[in-house]
Amino acid sequence: MSQAQKLQMVAGGVASDPNLNYAFLRGGAGWIPGIQQLGIPALYFADGSVGVGNGVGRATALPSSIASAAGWDTQAAVQYGTVIGTELSDYGINVNLGGNTNLIGSDPRDGRTFETKGEDPILAGKIAAAHLEGVQSQHVIADIKHFAYNDQETGPLPPMSSSMSVAGARATCWPSKSA
Repeated sequence: MSQAQKLQMVAGGVASDPNLNYAFLRGGAGWIPGIQQLGIPALYFADGSVGVGNGVGRATALPSSIASAAGWDTQAAVQYGTVIGTELSDYGINVNLGGNTNLIGSDPRDGRTFETKGEDPILAGKIAAAHLEGVQSQHVIADIKHFAYNDQETGPLPPMSSSMSVAGARATCWPSKSA
């Protein structure tokens, strides 16, 4: 892999800029051009923690992730993820930016509680894993976003800072990662 190819994989495509009247390909959240000589396909990203996002197109109105987790049913969670993966794939999106695993669902300032899987670390980990399994079953890359420390949504842009002790992180942010 050449230096230019490596940088292409890290830098991605041109950023969306409404001032320049440019939007990401396929309406998603971003893209990385493929490298045909190496058999690497183009990667098209879209948010999808609770369904197809970023204005990609019409999609099923799913319940919130936290409502999905409330059933404690991992098979239902796989089906939830399968719907997301199928619809993303139908739009040509092959990377799902979903799977919010942050556990700060009890904080009223958390503007993304609806995307979380609740406060129970074991339940959150198992439901998130099942959602991702469903997405991946449709040949869409699934990832985890808002892994930890995303407990504030009223001002998420700089100069926001999240400072937490290791003990606090172990108690609130990390437990679901071991499920």
